[in-house]
Amino acid sequence: MREIKRLMISAMALLVAILCVPQTAFAEDYTYSLELYAVGAPEAAAVDRVLDTNHESWGGMGLSAPSDLAVSPEGDIYVADTGNNRIVVLDGSLHLKEEITALLLPGDRLEDLSSPSGVFVDGNGLLYIADKGNQRVLACDERRTAVKVLTVTGAEVFDERFVFRPLKVSADDLGNTYVISEGSYDGLMQFDSKGSFVGFLGANEVSVNLWDWIWKKLSTQVQRKKMVKSLPMEFDGLDADEEGFVYTVTSIGDTDNPASGDPVRRQNALGQNILKNSVVYGKPVGDLQFPIWDDSTLQGASRLVDVSSQSYGYLCLDETRGRIFAYGDTGEILFILGGYGAEAGKFVRPVAVDAYQDRIYVLDQNTASLTAFTLTDYGRLIIDARQQYLDGKYEESEKSWNEVLRYHSQLPIAHIGIGKVYYMRGEYVQAMRYAKLGGDKMTYSEAYEMYQQEILSRIFGFLVAGIVIAALALFIWYCVRKRRPREKKAGNVPEWVEGLRYSVYISLHPFDGFWDMTHEKRGKMSSACILYGAWVLVWIMDKGMTGFLFRPLNSEFRLLEVLGISVLPVLLWCVCNWAVSTLMDGDGKPSVIVMATAYALAPYIAFKFFAVLLSNVFTLDQGTVLTVMIGFGTIWCVILLVASVITVHNYTLGRSVEVIALIVAAMAIVIFLAILLLNLVDQMRYFLWNLYRELVINV
Repeated sequence: MREIKRLMISAMALLVAILCVPQTAFAEDYTYSLELYAVGAPEAAAVDRVLDTNHESWGGMGLSAPSDLAVSPEGDIYVADTGNNRIVVLDGSLHLKEEITALLLPGDRLEDLSSPSGVFVDGNGLLYIADKGNQRVLACDERRTAVKVLTVTGAEVFDERFVFRPLKVSADDLGNTYVISEGSYDGLMQFDSKGSFVGFLGANEVSVNLWDWIWKKLSTQVQRKKMVKSLPMEFDGLDADEEGFVYTVTSIGDTDNPASGDPVRRQNALGQNILKNSVVYGKPVGDLQFPIWDDSTLQGASRLVDVSSQSYGYLCLDETRGRIFAYGDTGEILFILGGYGAEAGKFVRPVAVDAYQDRIYVLDQNTASLTAFTLTDYGRLIIDARQQYLDGKYEESEKSWNEVLRYHSQLPIAHIGIGKVYYMRGEYVQAMRYAKLGGDKMTYSEAYEMYQQEILSRIFGFLVAGIVIAALALFIWYCVRKRRPREKKAGNVPEWVEGLRYSVYISLHPFDGFWDMTHEKRGKMSSACILYGAWVLVWIMDKGMTGFLFRPLNSEFRLLEVLGISVLPVLLWCVCNWAVSTLMDGDGKPSVIVMATAYALAPYIAFKFFAVLLSNVFTLDQGTVLTVMIGFGTIWCVILLVASVITVHNYTLGRSVEVIALIVAAMAIVIFLAILLLNLVDQMRYFLWNLYRELVINV
């Protein structure tokens, strides 16, 4: 029995090892590569100090459910100690400077704060407090006198049931105030410089999945009234930047695909999102890789709960894994800090982040603590390099980025930064080289376009002369050949060559061509096999030879994947075509269906081939030509497929449309069953993994 048990356990362990794919293991400090893999990185910021809940800086009273923090232009730190109904003010050395428990309101009334949940200090030194318990936002000066009291009634928002409970607040230097209120789904609440409510700004879009939409359409009117309405997600954090735009973050969305929404937005006065997304990483969503089905308590996408605007970009706080993501103004990840845990520099439930000069502050609500990070030389070099470039100091920026590469030789943002510097200096070849290393397609395309113009200006005269000489030579050759009598070539043309020539005839005369293929036996199976080989070849070329500007940065060449994309659809079409046409009294034989399908693919093969070649010499602006080529080839191919169904099976046009619809439906059913089978296999893998752990680990 023991031998049998050991044999079973060994076999199960081998099966699990083959089927199970290990999850990504994050390093203590990491960033993301061009392929979107987490890779180790130098430490960008080190823990300077941690003020736990019993620290003396809190004035002899530990923090209770702290919910927000803000840093003033002078470097003072304001913490909203919600549970203790106060605002704690620390100086730059993290020593207690002031406790604010009450403010002097108009009419010389001294009123206590009640559950202050948000705090903000604008560029003029005005302190804003989201006084949630008192249902108001207060703006006070240095004497702690309220100069503005912001409130709103249900009538003003056209909802009598609405109660103003401000959670977070921010303001620009012009005095416009933006508030996140509990239960408000219409966006940020905006107040003018006088404190009057002027409306809502930039609500999140409503997310409705296909199943909910179908169910709603099938429901009765009574059932629809009982359904829960789909409401936009509330914002979790906000911060106004120096230019008057407002950053917002939303923590809840599609946990499997966070990029489907806009977790981070930069809104203008019209509520439009003008945030620039990274050319490498896409939308800022926090972690690009994360566990999904394992037993980790940290599974799922990042939940971004706060944002802080900085001169070089912005900081985002991830509640799920306690990370701080630093982004540049164009969306590139600069560095990543923090983590989940109880030790210094890690967090359990971080709720707020802000920064001042080379310090980053994070507030943890669960541990009621404040952590101060100080940038290391590596982190400071990244910030300085971006700031120097923004200030037009290109020489200094290049030096800083080269220093960064000494710490991390494969850092994409460093290569992007150097590429932009070379572009501004007019050194386009070097700019292209570094832009490609950093995955910056836009800079590469712009530099390549300028390089094309340089080359063209140098060889323009030679190019015109060459065209004239070639045209003249072609004209002379044509005249000589026209006068000389044609000689008949001996020998027969190979069948496969004749078959390939016939593909051109079918492309130009589809109905006559497919009729002759069916009744005159003009099609050649050898030529069809060559066309199928060419079909697979152009897909391999598409994945492996497409130019840098027109292929995904994180794409990897997988032969099995390419074969699946190219072979399976054609195979499904041929099989379902034969099966459906047999049931619908079609005349086509399997061999004719296979040949007709191959010949119908010829235009797409030709256009795809030239598109792949041209993708290596075109810029992004010229890429429209490639799109038109592929689109034209696809439409031509579809027309030929329709013509083949009509002619090969001897159908009318209406009958052919019905048959093609059934063929597509049959293909969809086969794909659905295949996906269902794969899901069952995946669940079986998960079951075997758990069974293996029970037998080996727990026994």
